[in-house]
Amino acid sequence: MNLINLLLSKRAVEILKILSKKSKTKKELKDILNTSSSSLRQTLNRMVDYGLIEENENFIKILPKGEYLLKICEVMENQEKFFKIFGDFLNLYYIDDIPENLTIRFYELSEMRLIEQRSEIYTPHREFIENLINSKEIYGYSSVFFPEYISLFLKLAKENRKIEIAVSKDIFDFIIKNYREKLEEGLKHENVSFYISKRKFKFSFIVTDIFFSISFFFRNGVFDHKRDFICYSKKCRTWGIDLFRYVRKNSYRVDIKDMKKLLQNP
Repeated sequence: MNLINLLLSKRAVEILKILSKKSKTKKELKDILNTSSSSLRQTLNRMVDYGLIEENENFIKILPKGEYLLKICEVMENQEKFFKIFGDFLNLYYIDDIPENLTIRFYELSEMRLIEQRSEIYTPHREFIENLINSKEIYGYSSVFFPEYISLFLKLAKENRKIEIAVSKDIFDFIIKNYREKLEEGLKHENVSFYISKRKFKFSFIVTDIFFSISFFFRNGVFDHKRDFICYSKKCRTWGIDLFRYVRKNSYRVDIKDMKKLLQNP
């Protein structure tokens, strides 16, 4: 049996998980696993041969190589969970705008769940709004326009929430045309940062100290306003923050002084 096949052995992975918490005797392992001595002996011998565990007269303990391979197994398990949630959408959505260093970390989104709604187009669902209201720090990007956001974000800005928002150029132009005064009012707050992306990314998302939420465009260029993927785990939020940093790196900031220049030179 080679190392890959050993890793695919549920029993070997189970043993690594047990030993990662605390070293065990052979009898303790046998009782926990509810297996025969001969079967356990065969698996332990293979694991010792590959340098995953160390066995002495009293205890069996996991080695650094075993801990590393256990992390690989955990990544594989999370990739499988993510694939069950998102796999059917990989052929539907345009995800090319997400950088490769984040797509290979999709497993960090394994705790995402899908929210489908039947409400009117571009209307955020209640859970999304409630999460925003309860967040202290808010970061996000939008390439579609949600009218509800204008008053909500202005209210949160007045409450001294830390807000950093980036939008595509066409959304910025729409806001300037229809909500200029409210945007100017929001930019007066020191806790607010506003950016315009240098290109239109085909996704929209919000990440806060509470949750992460993301929506996508279909490959035909139409935004999927009926589906939203939401997650509350620290790993999901870290992934979302890294996506925002990528967007911010590919955007330029607009402050109140820039607004005045833009209005003077339309």
